[in-house]
Amino acid sequence: DSGAVRRRFFKYQRKMHFYIKLLILIVVSVTALADNCNFRDPHKRVRDQDKIRGCNRKELWDTNIKNPHKKHLTPHQLSWLNSLSSLKNSHRTGEPGGRAKRQTVRKLRKEYRALSQAERDSYHSAVLQLQSAGNYETFVTAHRAASGAHFGAAFLPFHREFISRFEKALQQINPDISLPYLDSRLDHRLGSEHGFSGLWDDLLMGDHVGVVGSGPFANFPHSCNNNSSPFILRGVCSFVTNGGGRRRTTTLSCSSNEGFYSDAEVNAGKSLSNFADSVWCVDSSFELAHGNVHGLIGGSSGDMTFIGCSPSDPIFFLHHAFVDYIWEKARDNQINKDTDYPRPEDVSSGVRSCFDNDYAWNSAMTPFTDILNIDGIGLQYIPDLYDYADSPGDIENCATSGCNSDYLWCMSNGRCAAKMVNGGECTTGESCLSNNCVQGPKIRGRRRSTCS
Repeated sequence: DSGAVRRRFFKYQRKMHFYIKLLILIVVSVTALADNCNFRDPHKRVRDQDKIRGCNRKELWDTNIKNPHKKHLTPHQLSWLNSLSSLKNSHRTGEPGGRAKRQTVRKLRKEYRALSQAERDSYHSAVLQLQSAGNYETFVTAHRAASGAHFGAAFLPFHREFISRFEKALQQINPDISLPYLDSRLDHRLGSEHGFSGLWDDLLMGDHVGVVGSGPFANFPHSCNNNSSPFILRGVCSFVTNGGGRRRTTTLSCSSNEGFYSDAEVNAGKSLSNFADSVWCVDSSFELAHGNVHGLIGGSSGDMTFIGCSPSDPIFFLHHAFVDYIWEKARDNQINKDTDYPRPEDVSSGVRSCFDNDYAWNSAMTPFTDILNIDGIGLQYIPDLYDYADSPGDIENCATSGCNSDYLWCMSNGRCAAKMVNGGECTTGESCLSNNCVQGPKIRGRRRSTCS
């Protein structure tokens, strides 16, 4: 009857009003949170959940750098780190940021999977030797003590210098190696199957779920208290148990590939027209995209998720080398790229905090005492100390050029992607490290083929 129809209508109307109010509350809350952490998204690239994630990371970082109990470098550690400075054998022309007088050890950085297995083994060995000598932990402590390293203008300059010193430390062990970079677009292109990427093969990075117990960095120690394990953890995927008794099954459950770099994020990074556009308070998307990779690899309790612990996992340095790769591609098209570090007086009061104090151009690049923040945008790095080989991820027609790696395959759209280990859903054997894509039984009307 008409009364029942009216009642249903009013009930539906009340529900709609509730959901509209809830949506408005969420939008207002996200906006307020973003304002409080100086989050800026002028191009509307960032999802609300990523804004929340980024602001939460900033809050944890702000708490960490104000922690009076945080670890500090010993004088011996600081002296050793300073000996690895990019400014050794270089001079400053006018303001800081000169070109090196003479070449020391210039190396070509390649995508991790584009290395030969011998090159990868040499790199792994040098990292393990650095750790066994007690010097790897020095870099973890240095990153934790770097008060201007995140959420401000010093983010890119600091990490460029930081990984350069790490590379030099490895070259003291083996002069023939260079720091590889990890182009995670190659894994993003696998979609929901990214948990089966060959990146997690035992010859490459090893386990991606829980304690890293396989691969070259199996049982790699850490000093962080983010979990109860004495060894590094990752949380790219998780194991899910279903059923019980004889019907009990354990399957690998992976979240979406949102977190690894997408093509759109890398293209946006390469298109930065000036240095300021990469800074958190001007456009947060660049630093946020880098942070999402940390969060995907670390999961809920893995080392990569926590800023103070993230260098504990050796994959940190591969990831940041790719961040540096993206930045250098942008710098190729920038004018005055070695001097365009903004001064606080050049920017509006709303973003001044990102260019002042620990982030200021003429502030020391903490914790180092021999270099300023502006030196991190200088010309002493490329090509005098290192240069980058183009990534297989940039190849636009691999059908003719190939992907130049046993760990990559050419998709039908002409782009390279990571090959998968056993268990990944496939359509062709070319996408499998085993080169074997096997069709399984039909389940619920669907036949699933997997690498086997």
